[in-house]
Amino acid sequence: MVQFPKYENPNVMEISFDPSNPNVNYFPSNDHWHFDGSMDDTPAKAVTLSARVLASDGGETEFASTYAAYDALSHDEKESLAELRVLHTFEAIQRRSYPDPTPEQLEDWATWPQREHPLVWEHRSGRRSLVLGHSASHVVGMDFDEGRALLDDLMSRATSPDRVLRHDWQVGDLVIWDNLGLLHRACPFDRTEARRMHRTTLAGDEPITSLRQATVGA
Repeated sequence: MVQFPKYENPNVMEISFDPSNPNVNYFPSNDHWHFDGSMDDTPAKAVTLSARVLASDGGETEFASTYAAYDALSHDEKESLAELRVLHTFEAIQRRSYPDPTPEQLEDWATWPQREHPLVWEHRSGRRSLVLGHSASHVVGMDFDEGRALLDDLMSRATSPDRVLRHDWQVGDLVIWDNLGLLHRACPFDRTEARRMHRTTLAGDEPITSLRQATVGA
């Protein structure tokens, strides 16, 4: 499996736009809603992010609950979404930052894994959430445009302003969150400034499971 290049401390990813950062070309995708490990069968259980150097303006981090997004659906919507599956790709989220990619970028993105996930995740706890994010390419087996319209609508509702928490960073802050039920994104800032964040993920042990799989495995 393709991995992000490692840092001096392999347990800490340094997020910055310093040209020397080995992942600098991928970090613009952090501006778009995502959860970590969306191209993995078993995503990270939790994520920690700490602020080391801040931009003079902007650069906050926003969060939106995919548990709440599911809970807000009508009964009929929950029924209609229960069996749907969505393909998540590295290219889908990178194209939001690079809408006219070079052949080299396309070749690189194609080396990253893709994952098909259920749209509705039945968690071990019994809670359900929507498996959303801008890595979602399309709904499997559905007309592409129809599927995109559905995903865009669900994303818009899940991340409406009244459902978003924005964290305004101070140097030294450390935030930890449930990666299994939250989307996050970085807010805009001047990328010529030396903003630097440190990220560590906690290994997951819960695969993304559909309603049908959860019932069979019960």
